Amino acid sequence: MASTSNQNREQKQHPIVGIIVLLLLAMAVFLLMPGMALIAFFADTLALRLDPVQMWAFSIVISLCVFVVLRILAPDTSVAGWRYLILCGTLAVLFILFFFGLKAPFSKRWVVLFIPAGEPSSHRNTTGTTDSQAVSVNTTPADTRVEIPRALPVETPDEIPRALPVSDSSPPLKPLLSSFPAQETRPVFYSVTGVGIGDTLNVRNGPGVSNTISARLPNGFNGIRIIGPPMMNGTTEWVQIEFEGGYGWVTKQYLQAE
Repeated sequence: MASTSNQNREQKQHPIVGIIVLLLLAMAVFLLMPGMALIAFFADTLALRLDPVQMWAFSIVISLCVFVVLRILAPDTSVAGWRYLILCGTLAVLFILFFFGLKAPFSKRWVVLFIPAGEPSSHRNTTGTTDSQAVSVNTTPADTRVEIPRALPVETPDEIPRALPVSDSSPPLKPLLSSFPAQETRPVFYSVTGVGIGDTLNVRNGPGVSNTISARLPNGFNGIRIIGPPMMNGTTEWVQIEFEGGYGWVTKQYLQAE
């Protein structure tokens, strides 16, 4: 019997506590109307990302600032308090008019800014496992397999086009290069160039200035043939030449192809 009476008392106390909480909440909202209206306006206009805790905190700070401004403009605190209450009442009436009467869309958006987003309640399934367990059971590697695209099949040899057979009566194919005439290799002749007026190009018995001079060729002398590979003596390139009346070694920088 004692337990039954305690339960009846608790059931009677619950509605009273709820009414008291609603009255306190309504009073807080009424007193914070200036701050709530301003912060909701700026958050909605500027698309600020603020959570409900930040919205309520900014509402308190802005409301206190509004009261301080009214206190500075008023002669005493009581006048500032009455003006603040009149401002709160005016804003409350306007908001109720826009929310219930005109059903303005901005009023609904402002209310949502001060309400924390609810989380889905966890429930048990028929097997007795929670949602987190159900997720861990259902997300098996077999369920999360991704179908990997495969390469396209290669055409079979029968589908590949083949070359047409050549008939016996067709003329035989000839190499492409056979239609061009063979180029004749002609000897390259050089002439003496770059020698100063009144000077000659010395032809020596070997590749180097230490060898004896065997002939002297004037500037413009032609009909010279190079008969061997070049040789380097220091930084100078020497070549063996043949010309009318003899042969020997000269520096290649004084020879020019004709």
